[in-house]
Amino acid sequence: MTVKELAAQLKIGAPCGVYLLFGEEAFLKTHYLRLITEQFSGSPFDELNVFRFEGKEYSTDVVENAIEGPPVMAEHKLLVFSGSLVFKPDGRTGAKQEYRDYWEKRLRDIPEYCHVVFFEDDVDKRSALYKFVNKHFAACEFAYLSENEMTNWTVKLFKTMGKSLSAFDAQHLVGICDAGMHSV
Repeated sequence: MTVKELAAQLKIGAPCGVYLLFGEEAFLKTHYLRLITEQFSGSPFDELNVFRFEGKEYSTDVVENAIEGPPVMAEHKLLVFSGSLVFKPDGRTGAKQEYRDYWEKRLRDIPEYCHVVFFEDDVDKRSALYKFVNKHFAACEFAYLSENEMTNWTVKLFKTMGKSLSAFDAQHLVGICDAGMHSV
């Protein structure tokens, strides 16, 4: 799924169940995580319906209870996994095999009310889990923008702040900054 397709899907409010957001462009990745989170939160009972898991060590029993328990006074539940590394099959650099096995089975039977977001820096596109999510759900890669895209985005950014910046100056600014939207 492309970033444009993800944006269109979120705009019309058509949830897909499981999202895999990955890549090097942290600014856009974080932006879309926020959009997804906003779509499934906002009720006074968010602490009972929104679960966040950091890193590659977590209890699958807790995850299972979060998935299987119905939402509390809301239509949806959201589970966000940051840096879980389950899409990296190498046990030294990725998650343990037990976590990958768990997700390979679990993602085949996610309840309609439950939505899962994996927020990863890097994935192995050859892994079976990645291929499954990409085929049946939404896997979206956030790569660095091209120099031309960054220049246009920088001009628009300055305009939203009430400032003007020529395309030439924006191109120069993009050229002297590190890669990524956070750098500008």
